[in-house]
Amino acid sequence: MDPAISDFDATYTEIVRMAADFDRRLGSVACQCFERVNSLEAGFKLVVSFQGLLDRPDIADDVGAQYPLMIDMYEHELDTVKALFDGQRTHAVLNKNMPQTAGALKVQSTDHAR
Repeated sequence: MDPAISDFDATYTEIVRMAADFDRRLGSVACQCFERVNSLEAGFKLVVSFQGLLDRPDIADDVGAQYPLMIDMYEHELDTVKALFDGQRTHAVLNKNMPQTAGALKVQSTDHAR
């Protein structure tokens, strides 16, 4: 593109418009991907895969609304892990040769050691 040509401004404006349209389309694709994510791990993989594109303001605005959903998924997974941990803490997994009383004493002794 030669700036001396009178068509330069019109061509430049058209290129900027096309780039903005492309960014909006990419943003909508990214939002659709985030809406269809079924796990937190997949959400983080999407963030990593769109990492270079998230520097563009139009895409970042579209995808930014999806971050609270990921935080909600994170909170849900933390609650699930806590429930599993608490459940296994009260019903500790014992060796097959260990009687219940000895196993309970071992679990208590490891809890006090911490």
